[in-house]
Amino acid sequence: MRERRTLKSKISLLSILAVVGVSFTGCRSVPPHPGPISEGFTAYNMWYERADTLDTVNYKVGPMIPAGTAVRNIMVQPQQRAWHRGDRISFTTADGATYTALFTASHHPGMTADSFCQVMFSPKNFDELTAGFTESEIEAIKKGVILPGMSKEAVRVSWGKPPEHSNPSPDVANQWLYWKTRFKKVTVFFDEAGKVTAAPEGMPGT
Repeated sequence: MRERRTLKSKISLLSILAVVGVSFTGCRSVPPHPGPISEGFTAYNMWYERADTLDTVNYKVGPMIPAGTAVRNIMVQPQQRAWHRGDRISFTTADGATYTALFTASHHPGMTADSFCQVMFSPKNFDELTAGFTESEIEAIKKGVILPGMSKEAVRVSWGKPPEHSNPSPDVANQWLYWKTRFKKVTVFFDEAGKVTAAPEGMPGT
């Protein structure tokens, strides 16, 4: 009787180990692959608290990677594990620093990490990104702030495209909702001509 119980226990243990082994094998991440563009420039100012955890919502906290910064080695790392928030987008700047952005699909309906690469990065350098902007708009972008009179295009370069999950139609909307932090929202208001009506509260650094 004791031998039979011991045998059953061994069989049960082997079954559990087999299931666990299959689970971990099935959860392996697929290899990273190049983004739709392999090099270019940052399309807008990007903030980060840690270089390995930028968020594609672009919280306005921490150091800033300026718009028009040259980047290379743009890669997308798909995630298949349930405990990971989403795909990763990594890139390297001209000074050799490497950054990784966390792409959360629920924040960007209808987009993938690959398609979002074309939002984050541009073939245009800073002068080309800001061509046609006023001097005050360019200075505001360099500081990472929003000032009255700025166009929607200038706001995009300064703060990035407003997150899609809260801004479904930004081109026609007269207000854009951004996040300064994970808990604090900032609204930018525009007039009928598409110009900022007032400096929003909660600017970066305030």
